[in-house]
Amino acid sequence: MYQNEKSIFLSQFKPTVEDGPVKFTVLNAMYDELPTKNGVKEIVKLKIEVQEKDNEKGDKEVKSINIFTDFIPGGRFHKFVDAAITALSTTSFQPSKLIGLKGEAVLSHYQPEGGDFSYPQINNWVFYQRNDKVAKALEQYRKDDDIDFEGAGEEIV
Repeated sequence: MYQNEKSIFLSQFKPTVEDGPVKFTVLNAMYDELPTKNGVKEIVKLKIEVQEKDNEKGDKEVKSINIFTDFIPGGRFHKFVDAAITALSTTSFQPSKLIGLKGEAVLSHYQPEGGDFSYPQINNWVFYQRNDKVAKALEQYRKDDDIDFEGAGEEIV
């Protein structure tokens, strides 16, 4: 070993976030292309930060997720798009609108048959609506309702 040579330990390869339920934040999202055995395929390429759902103080890890764009009803892409447009309150999907969205999902890893590597994948996407949309909806509800929020919590004598 040379003086000042950096050492790498096997413990450094341990995932910081285990497979299972996670909270996530979308850091980047875009259309891209991926070469496969069956030719070049269009994908939605996501960079997300994940953290174990039941571990508030747990580590966070950045994952790259590729979702193949197919139009199979009930397929992975369909479920992903449905969850996204529901949270965005829109009728069309553009990946860039996901940037900054948070939510919950299930993290797992897929290893192709005969492959040496496993790839992270996310299922059961649930996106939270943006805070500004929620705040506007609550404000509108407060204005429309006959409940007196100003006097709420005061003791009636």
